[in-house]
Amino acid sequence: IKVTLVAKTPNHEFGNPDFALLKVTNLPKPIQFLPIGDDPPVLQNVYAAGFPGFTTDTDANQTTPNTVYSDGRVSVVQRQDNGISLVIHGAYISPGNSGGPLINSCGTLVGVNTFGRTSLDQKDLLAKALYALSATNLRQFLDANQAKYTTSSSQCGKTATTQ
Repeated sequence: IKVTLVAKTPNHEFGNPDFALLKVTNLPKPIQFLPIGDDPPVLQNVYAAGFPGFTTDTDANQTTPNTVYSDGRVSVVQRQDNGISLVIHGAYISPGNSGGPLINSCGTLVGVNTFGRTSLDQKDLLAKALYALSATNLRQFLDANQAKYTTSSSQCGKTATTQ
């Protein structure tokens, strides 16, 4: 599929948004677009999708590997001083999930998976946090670049509207 870079965030260093807007020519049919929500509520069920290398390495279809899904819940939405909201959740992500969607059970995008952190506490217990950039920040980026997209509330059952 041929794509052209339309826009990207200027500073994608740690702690800043890392979005790119691509124009796709000859889009294969049928394609179902995900509506983009806003910040999800705490404890909402979410699902991460992506192509983690350790899983796709064993996929017989190397050209177009199968999407890997995982589920979890939103733990918290942390608003940063720079205006970014990070969605911390429990849907397993790993290298290869970066840039993949974080969606709720209604199929609304509530975040863009970006990274995970692990650490050991004083009792050698492993703590893990999984992060996504919020859908609100994605919408701001798309609006700034005059991109068309479909919106929906992150609360299931709300009616979707088109922008």
